[in-house]
Amino acid sequence: GVHLYVLVHGFNSCQGHLRYVAKRIKAALGGPAVVYLAGSNQPRVNNPLFHPTHDGIDVGGERLAQEISDLVRRPEHARLKYISFFGNSLGGLIARYAFGLLFNPDTGLLAGLQPVTFVSMAAPHLG
Repeated sequence: GVHLYVLVHGFNSCQGHLRYVAKRIKAALGGPAVVYLAGSNQPRVNNPLFHPTHDGIDVGGERLAQEISDLVRRPEHARLKYISFFGNSLGGLIARYAFGLLFNPDTGLLAGLQPVTFVSMAAPHLG
């Protein structure tokens, strides 16, 4: 099966801030994988006063959960079997919230995939 790695940016940030991390993960992987830079919480306009990350962890988590659900349903991702998260700063909290929304306690699966790793960097999980 193919492993999906979801990278989630932080506060007032965008996908581009994690491109280097995505590049290093791709270079380090030996098997088939999809390294995905989540974009549902990045700005649509270039104004830091109207950034989607200002909407809060719950709203951002719901957007991310929907983005992942849509992603895994695409025909080109039919071979996905595993999922891992990497969240930077606020992205770690948003990813954790989305994880909870996507997790099925009856099957132990997350968006229909087997969860493997959750990594957060500089995420204020305790406040």
